[in-house]
Amino acid sequence: MKKKITSFQISILIFFLCLGLYEGIANVILYSSTKQNAWLVILLSIIFSFIPIALIISIINFEPNKNIIKKVEILLGKHLGNIINFILSVCIFMILILTCWNLFSFINIEYLNKTPQLFIGILFIGTSFYAIMKGIDVILKSGEIILYISLLLITIIILSLFGLPNFNNLKPFFSNSFNTFLFESIHLLSYTIIPTFVITIIPKNEINDNQKLTKLIVKSYIISQLFIFLVTFITITVLGPELATIYQFPTYYTVRKINVVGVIENTENFFSVLWIFSMYFIITMCLYYINTYVKEIFKIKTKKKEFFLLLLICLFTLYYSDKIFPSTINSINFMKKSYNYFIALIIFIIMVLLGIIIFQKGKKTSNNNAIQYSNNN
Repeated sequence: MKKKITSFQISILIFFLCLGLYEGIANVILYSSTKQNAWLVILLSIIFSFIPIALIISIINFEPNKNIIKKVEILLGKHLGNIINFILSVCIFMILILTCWNLFSFINIEYLNKTPQLFIGILFIGTSFYAIMKGIDVILKSGEIILYISLLLITIIILSLFGLPNFNNLKPFFSNSFNTFLFESIHLLSYTIIPTFVITIIPKNEINDNQKLTKLIVKSYIISQLFIFLVTFITITVLGPELATIYQFPTYYTVRKINVVGVIENTENFFSVLWIFSMYFIITMCLYYINTYVKEIFKIKTKKKEFFLLLLICLFTLYYSDKIFPSTINSINFMKKSYNYFIALIIFIIMVLLGIIIFQKGKKTSNNNAIQYSNNN
């Protein structure tokens, strides 16, 4: 079978996955906790991000012809592996529901305030359903096209910002304690790095030129974190920390102030395209992950059965994303108090466990090879 996925496409996917939960969720919590020092927290989080990045890369490189579901079974055994796979799938499903709620709320608040949120959900979930049925390569190719469009729009917007930032909004520096900086930087990683765990569902051997994959993954992570830093820095300097704390989608209102050379107005709509597609890719990849997991469990091979299985998963997603939070306050409270401990931390602990076992297996293999070499000599 010809490989249709490239390492570059995977790196683009990671870029979008890192951004998906930032606007409307992570930045709201970050601004409320650290205000004008939010940009410093992001710089610190970039340093800590190399730990989960290294774990994800080690999982991807282990047994490259298998996806994460099979890898977990190999590393932990069938019975414990089934339990861990179920836990991971539940966590991924919760990320899916939270992202759906955030995306549908954003569209509902900023664009279609008279449209039922369920109808908005049908449009996006329906698009993800179609993409998954067509194959993972279709999802990744669409990401490549969207990236180029987004970069063009973002470049125009950023170049039009000159004169708007007020650097006095950054003062006073270091007004929070070091513990607050430390906690919030780790907290931020749960929104920007943990969702990228879903890429482990794609076997490395299905990726063309996969020898470049590790380097491109690291580059993509760094670029995405630097982009988040830039967005946060601009938001604070343009809006100010107080206004940034009030809005649920502060970046949207920051870009709203821009008028490109007196001709292009409503530039916030161009910028919001990036956030919308970032959330869309999290939704699509989470659905793909869950669909692959259930197919593995029930040994589903035919396209017809997969169609109905994915349709059922999509209907569950639509129902729960519409019912999960009665209000924005409930969602922010959940993200502050529950998400980090019941979703992100669990995924991270499993990543660490798998990483340790992979390291031990690699060390054991190296020792055995060394012994065999010395015996031959």
